[in-house]
Amino acid sequence: MDWDEATQYRVKRVVHKGRWVPIIMQNKNGPCPLLAICNVLLLRGNLAIHPDYAVVSFDHLSNIVSDYLVESNMVNHPGTQMSDVEFNVNDVISLMPTLQYGLDVNIKFA
Repeated sequence: MDWDEATQYRVKRVVHKGRWVPIIMQNKNGPCPLLAICNVLLLRGNLAIHPDYAVVSFDHLSNIVSDYLVESNMVNHPGTQMSDVEFNVNDVISLMPTLQYGLDVNIKFA
């Protein structure tokens, strides 16, 4: 895999609660919401990245998070129509491309 700083992220392994866990490092674009989501899910053990991967692409991260969303929402939700759950999951998945870049926040103090 060729290294592209804008769309690929380095993987670092850390010990968390007695086990080696991959975490995703930010690239030249700085922090992005998808990395935060991935790192939380990786630390919780909900996502996995192959141990041989030293670099992962934005597309790969989007795919594994999307798969997780679909799989974790296949459970029956009492009092909720499955079509509503599917609609919400599809809405979140459609937002994935916007999660690649950090949020631009301008804080103005009066």
